[in-house]
Amino acid sequence: MKCQNRSGLLPYLFAGKKTVIALFVSALITSAATVVSPFLSGYAIDLIRDDGSSDLSALFSLLAVLGAVFLISALSQWLLSFFTVRLSNATARRLRNKAFEKLQHLPLSFFDTKPHGEILSRMTNDVDTLTDGLLQGTSQLLGGSLTLVGSLVFMLFLNPMITLIIVILTPLSVLTAAFIAKNSGRQFREQALCNGRLNALAEEAVSGLQTVKQYGQEENLIRRFRDINTQLYLCGRDAQFYSSLTNPSTRLINNIAYASIGILGGLLALRGSLSVGQIAGFLTYAIQFSKPINEMTSVLYQLQAAKAAADRIFDLTETAAEEPDGPRAVTLSRVRGSVSAEDVSFSYSPDRPLIGNLRFSVHPGQTVAVVGPTGAGKTTLINLLMRFYETDKGRICIDGIPISDCTRSSLRSSFAMVLQDTWLFKGTVKENLAYGNPGVSDAEIEKAAIAANADSFIRCLPQGYGTVIDEGGSNLSQGQRQMLTIARAMLKPAPLLILDEATSNVDTRTEIKIQEAFLRLMKNKTCFVIAHRLSTIRNADFILVMDKGNVVEQGTHERLMKADGLYARMYRQ
Repeated sequence: MKCQNRSGLLPYLFAGKKTVIALFVSALITSAATVVSPFLSGYAIDLIRDDGSSDLSALFSLLAVLGAVFLISALSQWLLSFFTVRLSNATARRLRNKAFEKLQHLPLSFFDTKPHGEILSRMTNDVDTLTDGLLQGTSQLLGGSLTLVGSLVFMLFLNPMITLIIVILTPLSVLTAAFIAKNSGRQFREQALCNGRLNALAEEAVSGLQTVKQYGQEENLIRRFRDINTQLYLCGRDAQFYSSLTNPSTRLINNIAYASIGILGGLLALRGSLSVGQIAGFLTYAIQFSKPINEMTSVLYQLQAAKAAADRIFDLTETAAEEPDGPRAVTLSRVRGSVSAEDVSFSYSPDRPLIGNLRFSVHPGQTVAVVGPTGAGKTTLINLLMRFYETDKGRICIDGIPISDCTRSSLRSSFAMVLQDTWLFKGTVKENLAYGNPGVSDAEIEKAAIAANADSFIRCLPQGYGTVIDEGGSNLSQGQRQMLTIARAMLKPAPLLILDEATSNVDTRTEIKIQEAFLRLMKNKTCFVIAHRLSTIRNADFILVMDKGNVVEQGTHERLMKADGLYARMYRQ
């Protein structure tokens, strides 16, 4: 779901007001110096009389003034470039910060529909493309506009008739550029989309390289990459071809205007209506008047690519975030741990219902196992408990309070989670273990690691608890990563615990030790355990058996085996 009122780029540009003001002042001084110099040059030419004599004193004074103007122009142009680079980089920084901040507040449904590589492309490639466009376009747009207006004023002062010719021909140049830009814009948007798909495939290939090699799909992956890369090449080729037509077309029109001024100016000079110096000044002004248009069309490629990139960035930054907590939202505190579901219904899409009329009641301190075939809705139930998704109908309550009436932060802080897919960040072992409880002591960290059977292998690492884990934990085995996430969950002071196949990646002996540790450490905690291996949940206080989004059976292991229903069939299988 997209926001309807797009704020655009201006808020990010004007966040640095001092830089914007400095940029405008630099552009104003540069344009003023650029516009004044042809007038002074023409006046200097007219100081030379027909007989070859001249007022040397006045001429030298004028040349001194011209030198000062050129010096000021050079300095202001350097400042213009400096502040343009500063503004562009600062804008890129703000956009990246905003994009990353927005990612933290987007609902999970957004990530379900977008490849991760494509999202990363918006934060990196698209921001870089936009920065290039700002660097190329800001100075030309701002300085060129001021130069264009100043040149027009001086031309009107010199001769309105010749100025009229330029004013008539200039719109033809603008319309030509606009026509070409309209046709090339579609190609640049398609190029940005192809770039995002290419990044998504590359990210997918790198993260799943082991599986790709295992199934011998390298050639197939190469073919897919080449196909998308070819599409990217074709879109880029067409976009650059169309944009490259702009500059020659507008320069042709401007050259026609330049020639017309020279011919008409010569005729007027013969009649005595214009001086030679005024003609020279006029020709310079004609160049200056057309120069901003030529410069803008010469960087049309970067500007079109920047516009396409900006659209993709704003699609991300202005995507609706999670619904904010209401003003009367309750902050959960001193949670006892009772959980109930009352006629809960949910679907990821309206035409595909998943959970319907779900009911259960869990008392504080109970361990609840959630089992069922693939697609039964087990993980979806956990997502609803954490309010990663909102229920379509019915309600889930904690200690009798509907979770929809609670603040998300207090709700989620009431849960500790251990998922089948481990996640570790680049940092020390100690930092990873204390992630959910930064103030925990070293003694408590070691106690949790011992309970999770992780202490022995941690002490064998080069720096023990101070060993830096690579991104994603690539320098650890899958089982070691899982044990670290288990220890991390143990350290979070939460009354509710969710285990989603938490011991699936450890050997049987380690699994038994971890389960024994869990039995000790989960005392007085309400625990939801999702399990596919039914032998791991026999000691649960009761078991929820789900099938096609509904709880079809519930009870203890012995009771469900006697009932000889779905659970008993699954257990025997």
